[in-house]
Amino acid sequence: MDGNGTKENAAANTREMNAAARDQEDVKVIRGGGFARLAEAIASRIDSQPASPASSWMEKAVDFSTRLHNARDEKSLEATERLGKQAVEALRDLMERPASSIMAAISDAGKGDPDGVAGVLSEMKAGGRYADLHSQFVTEKQNNQAFAAQLENVTSRLEAYGKGREAAEATGQRMGMSGSVTQRFTQIDAEIGRTAAEVPGKKEGASALEDMSEKVREMMHKAVTAVTDFMTRMHPGPTASPAP
Repeated sequence: MDGNGTKENAAANTREMNAAARDQEDVKVIRGGGFARLAEAIASRIDSQPASPASSWMEKAVDFSTRLHNARDEKSLEATERLGKQAVEALRDLMERPASSIMAAISDAGKGDPDGVAGVLSEMKAGGRYADLHSQFVTEKQNNQAFAAQLENVTSRLEAYGKGREAAEATGQRMGMSGSVTQRFTQIDAEIGRTAAEVPGKKEGASALEDMSEKVREMMHKAVTAVTDFMTRMHPGPTASPAP
Protein backbone atom coordinates (compact mmCIF):
# COMPACT_ATOMS: atom_id res chain seq x y z
CA MET A 1 0.00 0.00 0.00
CA ASP A 2 2.82 2.39 0.79
CA GLY A 3 4.37 1.72 -2.59
CA ASN A 4 1.09 2.22 -4.38
CA GLY A 5 0.41 5.45 -2.42
CA THR A 6 3.80 6.82 -3.36
CA LYS A 7 3.16 6.13 -7.03
CA GLU A 8 -0.27 7.79 -6.89
CA ASN A 9 1.17 10.89 -5.18
CA ALA A 10 3.92 11.15 -7.78
CA ALA A 11 1.38 10.88 -10.59
CA ALA A 12 -0.79 13.58 -9.01
CA ASN A 13 2.17 15.90 -8.67
CA THR A 14 3.05 15.33 -12.29
CA ARG A 15 -0.50 16.17 -13.40
CA GLU A 16 -0.46 19.39 -11.33
CA MET A 17 2.87 20.45 -12.80
CA ASN A 18 1.66 19.79 -16.33
CA ALA A 19 -1.54 21.82 -15.68
CA ALA A 20 0.45 24.73 -14.29
CA ALA A 21 2.68 24.69 -17.33
CA ARG A 22 -0.34 24.79 -19.65
CA ASP A 23 -1.78 27.72 -17.67
CA GLN A 24 1.44 29.65 -18.06
CA GLU A 25 1.42 29.01 -21.81
CA ASP A 26 -2.18 30.26 -22.01
CA VAL A 27 -1.22 33.44 -20.16
CA LYS A 28 1.66 34.00 -22.56
CA VAL A 29 -0.71 33.64 -25.52
CA ILE A 30 -3.26 36.03 -24.03
CA ARG A 31 -0.64 38.60 -23.06
CA GLY A 32 1.51 38.49 -26.16
CA GLY A 33 -0.57 36.77 -28.77
CA GLY A 34 -2.84 37.93 -31.57
CA PHE A 35 -5.75 38.71 -29.26
CA ALA A 36 -3.63 41.08 -27.18
CA ARG A 37 -2.35 42.87 -30.27
CA LEU A 38 -5.89 43.21 -31.62
CA ALA A 39 -7.14 44.61 -28.31
CA GLU A 40 -4.29 47.09 -28.16
CA ALA A 41 -4.98 48.23 -31.74
CA ILE A 42 -8.69 48.77 -30.99
CA ALA A 43 -7.89 50.68 -27.79
CA SER A 44 -5.37 52.86 -29.62
CA ARG A 45 -7.91 53.65 -32.36
CA ILE A 46 -10.55 54.61 -29.80
CA ASP A 47 -8.11 56.85 -27.93
CA SER A 48 -7.05 58.58 -31.15
CA GLN A 49 -10.61 59.48 -32.17
CA PRO A 50 -11.95 62.83 -30.90
CA ALA A 51 -14.99 62.81 -28.70
CA SER A 52 -18.24 63.62 -30.44
CA PRO A 53 -19.27 67.23 -29.67
CA ALA A 54 -22.89 66.20 -29.64
CA SER A 55 -22.25 63.83 -26.74
CA SER A 56 -20.25 66.32 -24.67
CA TRP A 57 -22.33 68.02 -21.96
CA MET A 58 -19.57 70.57 -21.43
CA GLU A 59 -19.64 71.67 -25.07
CA LYS A 60 -23.40 71.94 -24.85
CA ALA A 61 -23.04 74.12 -21.76
CA VAL A 62 -20.48 76.33 -23.51
CA ASP A 63 -22.74 76.66 -26.55
CA PHE A 64 -25.69 77.63 -24.35
CA SER A 65 -23.59 80.16 -22.46
CA THR A 66 -22.36 81.69 -25.75
CA ARG A 67 -25.89 82.05 -27.09
CA LEU A 68 -27.00 83.57 -23.80
CA HIS A 69 -24.19 86.14 -23.89
CA ASN A 70 -24.96 86.93 -27.53
CA ALA A 71 -28.60 87.56 -26.66
CA ARG A 72 -27.58 89.87 -23.82
CA ASP A 73 -25.14 91.72 -26.08
CA GLU A 74 -27.85 92.24 -28.69
CA LYS A 75 -30.23 93.64 -26.09
CA SER A 76 -27.49 95.98 -24.88
CA LEU A 77 -26.83 97.22 -28.42
CA GLU A 78 -30.55 97.76 -28.99
CA ALA A 79 -30.74 99.77 -25.76
CA THR A 80 -27.85 101.95 -26.95
CA GLU A 81 -29.62 102.53 -30.26
CA ARG A 82 -32.66 103.77 -28.33
CA LEU A 83 -30.46 106.12 -26.32
CA GLY A 84 -28.98 107.45 -29.55
CA LYS A 85 -32.40 108.09 -31.08
CA GLN A 86 -33.47 109.89 -27.90
CA ALA A 87 -30.38 112.09 -28.08
CA VAL A 88 -31.09 112.88 -31.74
CA GLU A 89 -34.68 113.86 -30.89
CA ALA A 90 -33.51 116.10 -28.03
CA LEU A 91 -31.06 117.86 -30.35
CA ARG A 92 -33.66 118.28 -33.08
CA ASP A 93 -36.14 119.73 -30.62
CA LEU A 94 -33.58 122.31 -29.48
CA MET A 95 -32.49 123.24 -33.00
CA GLU A 96 -35.87 123.19 -34.76
CA ARG A 97 -38.16 124.33 -31.96
CA PRO A 98 -35.92 126.33 -29.61
CA ALA A 99 -37.54 127.91 -26.58
CA SER A 100 -35.23 130.92 -26.97
CA SER A 101 -34.18 133.16 -29.83
CA ILE A 102 -30.55 132.86 -28.73
CA MET A 103 -30.14 129.73 -30.85
CA ALA A 104 -31.16 131.67 -33.98
CA ALA A 105 -28.74 134.45 -33.03
CA ILE A 106 -25.89 131.94 -32.74
CA SER A 107 -26.80 130.44 -36.12
CA ASP A 108 -26.90 133.87 -37.77
CA ALA A 109 -23.50 134.78 -36.30
CA GLY A 110 -22.11 131.54 -37.69
CA LYS A 111 -23.06 132.54 -41.22
CA GLY A 112 -20.66 135.45 -41.07
CA ASP A 113 -17.84 133.67 -39.24
CA PRO A 114 -15.03 132.02 -41.25
CA ASP A 115 -15.28 128.96 -39.01
CA GLY A 116 -19.06 128.88 -38.94
CA VAL A 117 -21.00 128.08 -35.78
CA ALA A 118 -17.97 126.25 -34.37
CA GLY A 119 -16.03 129.51 -34.53
CA VAL A 120 -18.86 131.37 -32.78
CA LEU A 121 -19.11 128.83 -29.95
CA SER A 122 -15.35 128.87 -29.38
CA GLU A 123 -15.53 132.67 -28.84
CA MET A 124 -18.70 132.64 -26.72
CA LYS A 125 -16.84 133.37 -23.49
CA ALA A 126 -15.78 136.29 -21.37
CA GLY A 127 -13.38 138.40 -23.43
CA GLY A 128 -14.18 136.48 -26.63
CA ARG A 129 -15.40 137.95 -29.90
CA TYR A 130 -18.90 136.74 -29.10
CA ALA A 131 -18.92 137.62 -25.42
CA ASP A 132 -22.28 139.36 -25.86
CA LEU A 133 -23.86 136.14 -27.18
CA HIS A 134 -22.38 134.29 -24.24
CA SER A 135 -24.01 136.75 -21.82
CA GLN A 136 -27.36 136.38 -23.57
CA PHE A 137 -27.06 132.60 -23.50
CA VAL A 138 -26.33 132.57 -19.75
CA THR A 139 -29.24 134.90 -19.07
CA GLU A 140 -31.64 132.72 -21.06
CA LYS A 141 -30.57 129.61 -19.17
CA GLN A 142 -31.18 131.36 -15.86
CA ASN A 143 -34.50 133.01 -16.66
CA ASN A 144 -36.10 130.85 -19.35
CA GLN A 145 -37.18 127.57 -17.73
CA ALA A 146 -38.35 126.01 -21.00
CA PHE A 147 -35.02 126.73 -22.65
CA ALA A 148 -33.11 125.48 -19.61
CA ALA A 149 -35.16 122.26 -19.73
CA GLN A 150 -34.30 121.78 -23.41
CA LEU A 151 -30.61 122.20 -22.69
CA GLU A 152 -30.76 119.83 -19.72
CA ASN A 153 -32.56 117.24 -21.85
CA VAL A 154 -29.85 117.47 -24.51
CA THR A 155 -27.06 117.22 -21.93
CA SER A 156 -28.53 114.17 -20.17
CA ARG A 157 -29.35 112.37 -23.43
CA LEU A 158 -25.89 112.93 -24.84
CA GLU A 159 -24.27 111.74 -21.62
CA ALA A 160 -26.35 108.56 -21.58
CA TYR A 161 -25.65 107.81 -25.22
CA GLY A 162 -21.94 108.50 -24.78
CA LYS A 163 -21.69 105.87 -22.04
CA GLY A 164 -23.76 103.40 -24.03
CA ARG A 165 -21.73 104.01 -27.16
CA GLU A 166 -18.44 103.28 -25.40
CA ALA A 167 -19.94 100.08 -24.00
CA ALA A 168 -21.16 99.10 -27.47
CA GLU A 169 -17.69 99.64 -28.91
CA ALA A 170 -16.21 97.40 -26.20
CA THR A 171 -18.84 94.75 -26.93
CA GLY A 172 -17.98 94.83 -30.63
CA GLN A 173 -14.29 94.35 -29.90
CA ARG A 174 -14.97 91.46 -27.52
CA MET A 175 -17.19 89.75 -30.10
CA GLY A 176 -14.71 90.41 -32.90
CA MET A 177 -17.33 92.50 -34.70
CA SER A 178 -15.99 96.04 -34.30
CA GLY A 179 -16.66 96.93 -37.92
CA SER A 180 -20.27 95.74 -37.79
CA VAL A 181 -20.98 97.65 -34.58
CA THR A 182 -19.41 100.83 -35.96
CA GLN A 183 -21.49 100.55 -39.12
CA ARG A 184 -24.60 99.93 -37.08
CA PHE A 185 -24.19 103.25 -35.24
CA THR A 186 -22.73 105.34 -38.06
CA GLN A 187 -25.94 107.20 -38.94
CA ILE A 188 -26.77 108.04 -35.31
CA ASP A 189 -23.16 109.01 -34.54
CA ALA A 190 -23.03 111.27 -37.59
CA GLU A 191 -26.23 113.12 -36.80
CA ILE A 192 -25.31 113.61 -33.16
CA GLY A 193 -21.78 114.66 -34.04
CA ARG A 194 -22.92 117.20 -36.60
CA THR A 195 -25.72 118.72 -34.49
CA ALA A 196 -24.06 118.66 -31.06
CA ALA A 197 -21.14 120.59 -32.56
CA GLU A 198 -23.54 123.54 -33.06
CA VAL A 199 -25.02 123.57 -29.54
CA PRO A 200 -23.36 125.49 -26.68
CA GLY A 201 -21.87 123.16 -24.10
CA LYS A 202 -21.75 123.30 -20.31
CA LYS A 203 -18.43 125.16 -20.42
CA GLU A 204 -18.11 128.54 -22.06
CA GLY A 205 -16.30 128.55 -25.36
CA ALA A 206 -17.18 124.90 -26.02
CA SER A 207 -19.89 122.92 -27.81
CA ALA A 208 -22.09 120.15 -26.45
CA LEU A 209 -20.01 117.71 -28.48
CA GLU A 210 -16.93 118.73 -26.52
CA ASP A 211 -18.71 117.77 -23.31
CA MET A 212 -18.53 114.14 -24.42
CA SER A 213 -15.49 111.93 -23.86
CA GLU A 214 -12.57 112.05 -26.26
CA LYS A 215 -13.24 108.49 -27.39
CA VAL A 216 -16.88 109.27 -28.24
CA ARG A 217 -15.94 112.51 -29.99
CA GLU A 218 -13.52 110.55 -32.17
CA MET A 219 -16.25 108.07 -33.10
CA MET A 220 -18.62 110.95 -33.93
CA HIS A 221 -16.01 112.63 -36.09
CA LYS A 222 -15.32 109.44 -38.03
CA ALA A 223 -19.05 108.92 -38.57
CA VAL A 224 -19.55 112.48 -39.83
CA THR A 225 -16.62 112.06 -42.22
CA ALA A 226 -17.92 108.69 -43.46
CA VAL A 227 -21.44 110.02 -44.12
CA THR A 228 -20.10 113.19 -45.77
CA ASP A 229 -17.80 111.17 -48.06
CA PHE A 230 -20.69 108.88 -48.96
CA MET A 231 -22.94 111.82 -49.82
CA THR A 232 -20.17 113.37 -51.90
CA ARG A 233 -19.81 110.19 -53.93
CA MET A 234 -23.57 109.90 -54.37
CA HIS A 235 -24.08 113.57 -55.25
CA PRO A 236 -20.82 115.04 -56.55
CA GLY A 237 -20.67 118.78 -57.06
CA PRO A 238 -21.48 121.92 -55.10
CA THR A 239 -24.71 120.47 -53.69
CA ALA A 240 -22.83 117.90 -51.57
CA SER A 241 -23.02 118.55 -47.84
CA PRO A 242 -19.70 119.83 -46.47
CA ALA A 243 -18.08 118.25 -43.45
CA PRO A 244 -18.42 120.30 -40.24
